[in-house]
Amino acid sequence: MSDHPPSPLPATALGAPPAAPRSRLVLLLILLALAANVVALLLPLVDITALVKRRTVGLTNSASLLWRHQLHVLAILALLLSVVFPPLKLAVLAWAWWGRGATRAQRRALWLVEALGKWSLFDVLLMVLLIGLTRGQFAVAVAPCAGLAAFTGSVVVAMLAGELLSRGCAGFLALPRPRPQAPTVLLVALAALPAGAALLLPVLGLHDWRLLPCDLSITDMVTAAWAAGAYALAACCALSLAIFPLVALANDALAAAGATRRRPWLARWSMLDVLALALVVFALEGGSYVTTDLCLGAAVLAIAIAGRWLLAWWVRRAGPAD
Repeated sequence: MSDHPPSPLPATALGAPPAAPRSRLVLLLILLALAANVVALLLPLVDITALVKRRTVGLTNSASLLWRHQLHVLAILALLLSVVFPPLKLAVLAWAWWGRGATRAQRRALWLVEALGKWSLFDVLLMVLLIGLTRGQFAVAVAPCAGLAAFTGSVVVAMLAGELLSRGCAGFLALPRPRPQAPTVLLVALAALPAGAALLLPVLGLHDWRLLPCDLSITDMVTAAWAAGAYALAACCALSLAIFPLVALANDALAAAGATRRRPWLARWSMLDVLALALVVFALEGGSYVTTDLCLGAAVLAIAIAGRWLLAWWVRRAGPAD
């Protein structure tokens, strides 16, 4: 989630916060995200082939399939984050766009859906995990379908619309440059070293007698999606699980030294915490379906997330520069 609640709203001479202009680009992005979400509801996300049996999984039946396989927590999260929340967020974005973010309620609602927006990719990361774990297997295969690309695009476009809309609202002012304070080498290392190592170390292992053993890292997830022909999905994973987390970390380190302003929007595009949740729930509940275990990379990933949060806290505790 985002690290900050909405900034205090500046008042005009009449005591009301100034309204943001209605951007046609934001409206276009909202409509595009809505169209992509409708397409994602109609098309399958993945095709699962087990021996000679083939099953299509989409947004409309993924939660019920997970529930029938006793994966109750996964089913609830998939339903809430992938089916219920995306249209709700689009409704809030449309409301805030139409009202030009002129009320405190609109700005708080906008901040909330922006903070939660990236968690809609929970289902997408689950599918990427399945694609990676079944890559090269003979007994089972998971192939991405057009619905997965449509849903990923819908979430990303909605996040982009929210970012543009929030920047146009006076309640989302840029954070001031913090007072210079050099972070300790230990603090930066605690965040930076695990973040890099987590990309290469296996985070999830498949050890089931019915399948070939497999240890999956974040890098493997990206390459598996690319090998499956889901190029946009692979690019999204590379950006959200590698590029944005490292850039956000660098920004926090520079901000802690007073060299630049902290940019919380970078953290909103970093999906390491979403992946961590998917890994934990998948490993805990997946035992009833297939035997998986969390690997060393999962622990390193947790340290990386905690280290970045600690570094972000270090920046926030510093007052603004004079």
